[in-house]
Amino acid sequence: MWICCSNKLYTISGLLQLKRIDEALALIHQETERAQAQMSFLIRNVADAVLSGTLMGKLTRARELGVALEIDDHSTLSCPLTPTGQEVMMSVVGNLLDNACYAALHGPNSTPRVRLFFTDLGEQLLIEVEDNGAGVPVEHAESIFQEGFSTKTGKHRGIGLALVARLCRQNGGAITLEESELEGACFIAVLDRSLCAEAV
Repeated sequence: MWICCSNKLYTISGLLQLKRIDEALALIHQETERAQAQMSFLIRNVADAVLSGTLMGKLTRARELGVALEIDDHSTLSCPLTPTGQEVMMSVVGNLLDNACYAALHGPNSTPRVRLFFTDLGEQLLIEVEDNGAGVPVEHAESIFQEGFSTKTGKHRGIGLALVARLCRQNGGAITLEESELEGACFIAVLDRSLCAEAV
């Protein structure tokens, strides 16, 4: 499992106190390289700055939680988004990633994993988010997109997936649930290309 940020700071502090300077510097260097690689990927592959910022924030949050969030190397958004497109993509991607991280953390695997793929190379925008959590029971497969329905306990639940489903419908698409290659859930959201600022 990835060490969360606070644990890493404690580790670096401990290494410095033990005067193990080389090990502390190696750990700092490792984290810096990972962050730079992620930023370089987003700069190369995502033409929209707002979406890039959202993804960078989600990568950081996942690290803090101890979730290994991977962005598929083939992911790409070749055109910037309209202001509406930015809002829709931030909501769809953000909610799907938040749910996936929660499912992975509360799932059966000791190493929580989430994988994101997105592309605008076809006729529509495609977003795929999968996790290695416990998956969605068959009897809940239809209900999870209804507002107010949630498998989680507590108040203010059952909003995220319902919002994602509504945004997909309002923007010429849909969301579907499949079984993940990671053995958890896989949500596939499709949106109309009109959310892109430039016609392709």
